[in-house]
Amino acid sequence: MTHGVGRSGDLTAEQPKAAGSSLLSKITHLMALHALKISGLESASSCVILPLATGMSIAVTLLALKSTRPLATKVPLFQPNLGAHPQHLSTPP
Repeated sequence: MTHGVGRSGDLTAEQPKAAGSSLLSKITHLMALHALKISGLESASSCVILPLATGMSIAVTLLALKSTRPLATKVPLFQPNLGAHPQHLSTPP
């Protein structure tokens, strides 16, 4: 999760120099698998967690919001460190 791809190129491989990241990855994997099972996919036997950088996470979130409201031209963004004043991000038509 926080260390990325190991020398083997396998996202799921343990990182010998990043034991904390490997532990977090295993815990997150188990939590995601459990979430799948309690949401109705009892037959799920495995899953994969892929790391996303902050920018990619924001882009994926904004694209998901755009798909729910295709005619919207603005998305309110709240920045807790600047108070409760929303700023707007214009999206291209």
